[in-house]
Amino acid sequence: RCIMTPSRFLYRGRAGRDRRAGFVHTSRVTLIPIHLGPLDLSITPTVLWTLIASLLVVLFGLLARRRVSRIPERTSQNLFELTIQFIETQILEPNGLGGKRWTPLFLSLFLFIFFNNLSNVIPGASSGSGNLSETFALAFVFFVLALALRFREHGPWGFWKSLIPSGVSGPVLAMMFPIELVSQLFKPVSLSIRLFANMSGGHMLFLTIVGFAVSAGNAVVPVFSVGGAIMIIFFELFVSFIQAYVFAFLCALMVAEAEQKH
Repeated sequence: RCIMTPSRFLYRGRAGRDRRAGFVHTSRVTLIPIHLGPLDLSITPTVLWTLIASLLVVLFGLLARRRVSRIPERTSQNLFELTIQFIETQILEPNGLGGKRWTPLFLSLFLFIFFNNLSNVIPGASSGSGNLSETFALAFVFFVLALALRFREHGPWGFWKSLIPSGVSGPVLAMMFPIELVSQLFKPVSLSIRLFANMSGGHMLFLTIVGFAVSAGNAVVPVFSVGGAIMIIFFELFVSFIQAYVFAFLCALMVAEAEQKH
């Protein structure tokens, strides 16, 4: 049996095993098999690009702190301090998370997603942000963090009361509580799908335009296709930054709501 999806074919044999050939963002190809009992920790292309993104975050920080001076003279230090200022003024302060307490966490989150997003402009790369499992895992971590902060801030009874806007009572309360509860539970889902869909859509559009150049039967279409592909690449760079900012901002909003006094 053959099932066709946008960029892959899934063949299911008699034994029930899946044999997949080429997907834009996710792949069953195993580069380094690692099995610890029932756990499959094998290195796939998606895991590899995720590790590369993590390594770039670490390298960026190490380069910035190398020969640190009070008046920045090196490009890496200037860029790193500019990124920190951006995180504090555009993500933390608008959500009421002032001070330096949350800066390292959201700086790391922003850079990690940004470097993951950048791999989308590399044809054939299995970007982590184009993998729904990874985007959901990131969103779920901050969802659990927000729940823990809400419980610590408000206590067991106040935890449930904090889900309801102040001043709501009576029949309206009976209607509002399940609505607010469901909206809270769907936050990590919507957050992960937003990042996944935006980054996957751009990559699929890029491959579609390139596909016109490959399948064209004349010399005119490839010229316009390549030009369109170059424009999409520059647009993807902009989208990579915007989506990293939006994801980090919404995660900060979840944390701020958890710490908010009712």
